[in-house]
Amino acid sequence: PARLRFTCLLPKDFTVWQRIAQEVQKDLFNIGVDMQFRVVPMEQFGDLVYARNFEAAFIDIISGPTPTRTYIWWRSAKAFKGRNVFGYENPAAEHEFDILLRSTNDAAIRSPTSRLQRIFHDDPPAVFVAWDARARAINRRFVIPDDSRDPMWTLWKWTVTSPGRRKRFLITWAS
Repeated sequence: PARLRFTCLLPKDFTVWQRIAQEVQKDLFNIGVDMQFRVVPMEQFGDLVYARNFEAAFIDIISGPTPTRTYIWWRSAKAFKGRNVFGYENPAAEHEFDILLRSTNDAAIRSPTSRLQRIFHDDPPAVFVAWDARARAINRRFVIPDDSRDPMWTLWKWTVTSPGRRKRFLITWAS
């Protein structure tokens, strides 16, 4: 049977991205998918992405502790001049983004965030094929609230310990 084939746009001289892309390529090949690369200089990469001139693009979309990055990447390109180079349009998602823009506390953010998550589950804005992990080194002079998430989510709650209780660094992992 014919294998699925597509070309993935990849910036030149981004060795970490290239190594991850090769791992993804190998994994896809093992399930019957041929991903070829079009490696171009970063300036050309940006132009091609913003012109939507690609079948697939290897892009590092960093998540964050707020909906801001989600907003920048997946808000309607008709309503907002962000980074929605993929053409994602969903009126229900747009409605939830509007609510999130007016939300002023954690409680007001939870419900629209949950609905937005369901919308993205039912109508994904893209296919995400790889995730990387990040390490964080945090000086122990900071008291970090107990939380199972990435400590950056609670940055606004951090406090400073007294000088006698300080240790060097706390290492955490986030993905």
